[in-house]
Amino acid sequence: MAEIIDPSKIALQGRVVFGASTKVEDLDSGDLKTYTIVGADESAVEKGWISCESPLGRGLIGKGVGDVARIQLPAGSKEYEIVEVYLDYQAEEVITE
Repeated sequence: MAEIIDPSKIALQGRVVFGASTKVEDLDSGDLKTYTIVGADESAVEKGWISCESPLGRGLIGKGVGDVARIQLPAGSKEYEIVEVYLDYQAEEVITE
């Protein structure tokens, strides 16, 4: 059974959860990046949409602002500090015929 999750109804409580967007700082380079946690079928790295099942997605979920996520990626270990957690959700228009 599939369940549709409406990100606009998620209670963030300051933590990264499915459907949330988060701004992170790469602690090696100082670069800021924004990611949105989505389902595996929705992931689009070029848009910053990462799967909740990916190493990065799993590593960010549950973290709050100021936390450091230590993530083992295929290219090696990385550390990201959570800078901001927010919802950036816009419902897509559904076309019916």
